[in-house]
Amino acid sequence: MSLSVSTGANASFAIFSAAVPTHAPEPGCYQFMKDEPGEAVLVNIANSLDQPNSIRIASTPISDIFKNAPADPVDGQSTKGQSILFQTNEVWKVTDSVSGAVYYLPLSGHVVLKVPRDAAITGSLLSAFVSRLLGSVQRVENYDSVLLPLVNGVTRLPDTTNPG
Repeated sequence: MSLSVSTGANASFAIFSAAVPTHAPEPGCYQFMKDEPGEAVLVNIANSLDQPNSIRIASTPISDIFKNAPADPVDGQSTKGQSILFQTNEVWKVTDSVSGAVYYLPLSGHVVLKVPRDAAITGSLLSAFVSRLLGSVQRVENYDSVLLPLVNGVTRLPDTTNPG
C-alpha cells in the first residue's frame, strides 16, 4: 500500500519519502479575507475547495513585557511590548494509491513572538531570534522518534544531544 499526501499548499509528497515541503507561501496565491488593524487573514485562492488553507497574522500590545519573565526592568525602562502571532491552517488530502480511498487531515500551527518595544530591537535581531526558534524544531534529526511521540501525548523526549 502506498499513501500520498497533498498539502494543498502547492506541494505534495509521499508519506514514506524523505521529501518534506518547506517553503514560504507563493506570491499571488493568497488574498486578504480579513484586513483590520491588529489582524490579517489571508486565504490561498489557488487551492481546491476541499483543501482550504489560510495564514493569520495578528499583533496585540502587551502592557508589561516583564510579567512572568526572568528579567526585571531597570528604573525608567519601558515595560511595553507587542505580541505577534503567525498562524498557518491547512487541510491535507491523503490518497491510498491502491484502493483510491481518500481522507483529510486538518493541521494548524502557530508561532507567537513577545517582543519588547525598545529601540535596540531591530529586524535583523528578530530574524536571528526566529531562526533560533524554528531551528529548535529543525535540529530534530529523527522526526519519527521525537515529534511523533509528542503527537501521541508522550512528553518525555529522548536525549537527542547525546547519542552515545
